[in-house]
Amino acid sequence: SAGLGVKLPWKVLLTAGYRFVHRDFRHDSLFATGGDIGTQRRDRINQVEVELARPITDHLEVSLLAWVADHDSNVAAFDYDRVIGGSYLTYRF
Repeated sequence: SAGLGVKLPWKVLLTAGYRFVHRDFRHDSLFATGGDIGTQRRDRINQVEVELARPITDHLEVSLLAWVADHDSNVAAFDYDRVIGGSYLTYRF
């Protein structure tokens, strides 16, 4: 994992993070991979998250978030990509 936070002009905070996970599973998969049931599953996961946030008041903040995950697996059922983005209004008390 790695991450950073940078203060930009106009009180904007940029945070970014990266995470890599490598998983070898001990038991064989029950899902067929290329016609072969019983392959030992292996996953490699890359995740990136970027957020821009700016306070509006002492308790209220607006932010934009982008999160991307690349799941690379030798078992097709677990081999997928995910992209999530959104804008958020956060109240802290």
